[in-house]
Amino acid sequence: MISKSREVLLDCCLSNGTIVAANSDRPDYPHDVQNYRYVWPRDSAYICHALEILGNTDEQLAYFRWLKRLEDIESGLLFQNYYVNGRKRWLSFQPDQNGSTLWVLCNFVKAHPEHKLELMPKIKLFADGICSVWTKDYFNIQTQDLWEWFYTYPEMKTTFTYSLAACAHGLSLAYSLVKDKKYFNVSTQMIDKIKNSVLDGIILRRDGLIHDRRADISVLGLVWPFEIFKPDDEVMIGTIRYIHENLEEKGHFHRHAFDDYDSFKFQANDARRGGGTWPIATLWMSIYYSLKGEKKKAKKYYDNVITRLDENKNIPEQFFENDIQVSVKPLAWSHAMQIVAYNFLTKN
Repeated sequence: MISKSREVLLDCCLSNGTIVAANSDRPDYPHDVQNYRYVWPRDSAYICHALEILGNTDEQLAYFRWLKRLEDIESGLLFQNYYVNGRKRWLSFQPDQNGSTLWVLCNFVKAHPEHKLELMPKIKLFADGICSVWTKDYFNIQTQDLWEWFYTYPEMKTTFTYSLAACAHGLSLAYSLVKDKKYFNVSTQMIDKIKNSVLDGIILRRDGLIHDRRADISVLGLVWPFEIFKPDDEVMIGTIRYIHENLEEKGHFHRHAFDDYDSFKFQANDARRGGGTWPIATLWMSIYYSLKGEKKKAKKYYDNVITRLDENKNIPEQFFENDIQVSVKPLAWSHAMQIVAYNFLTKN
C-alpha cells in the first residue's frame, strides 16, 4: 500500500511543480465523476506531509515554489481552488488552507533548514494574510469550511472550529520561526475561541451568534495535525463519542451529518444523490486512536479501508453501499492519509 500510495501521490505532482487533488488523465479514472485535476492547497498540504514521511523532498519544494504563481498571491490569502497554471477557479476564502500550508511549510523549513532563506517570505506572507482578516474573535470577511458546504459571515461573528485550529497551529509554527508577536497573539485568540466553542460537552463545528453542533469528522483535526487538544481530553472523548453515534456506518465514517455529495457529474450538474463514507474520515479516526494509544481500534479502522479496495488498490474519495454510485479514484488525499495512518500505526 505504501508503494501504491507513493505512486498515486507522485502521479499528482505535475511537471510545473503543482500538486493536483486527483489526476483525471489516468485511464482508470472514472468517467462520470467530477474532474479533480485542480489544486486545493489543503489537499496539497496533506500530500506534502505524506511525501515528507516518504522522504520525497524535491516534489514538496517544487510545489512551494509554484505557489508564487497563484493569482492574487500578494493578498496572502488562499482561495478555494486553482487551475494548474495558478489562476483562481472557485473564489471562496477557506482560512484552513492558509493554516495547513503554514503547517507543512514551517515543518519543511525545520527539517530542511538549507531552504529557510528561500521559504521564509512565503511563511510570512501566509501568516500575515491570516492576521489581516482576523478581528480578535472572528474573520472580517466571509469564509467557507473545508468541505465547501457551509459559510461564515462577519455580521454573525461565526467561525469554523477546524479552520481556527489550522490557522492557530500554523501561526504558532510561524511564530517559532519568525518571532513576530502578532502571530502569537492571533494564535492565542483563536485557541481561546476554540476552547470556548463547546456546548453540552461537544465541540461545535461552527460557533458564533448562530452555532452548529452537527457532527463533523474534521473536529479530529484538533488532535491531529493541529494539536489543540490531546486525544484523551474529556471534551475530545465526548466529541468522539458523538461522532461515532452520528457519522459511523459499518465501521466507516461520513464527513458530516446530512452529507449528500457523491461527486457524480451529469450534463454539467452536481447530482448530489447521497454521500457515502470517506476513507479520509475513517483513516483520520485510525490516527486518533493511534495517538490515544488504542492500537487495536486504530488497526480496525485502518483495515476497514485497506480491505475494501479494488484490485488496483486505488483508495477512492468515497465508499458506497450500492452498485449505482461510483467515486473519484484514486484520490491523492486519501492515499496521503493511508501513509500517515500507517506511519502512526506502526510506531512503537
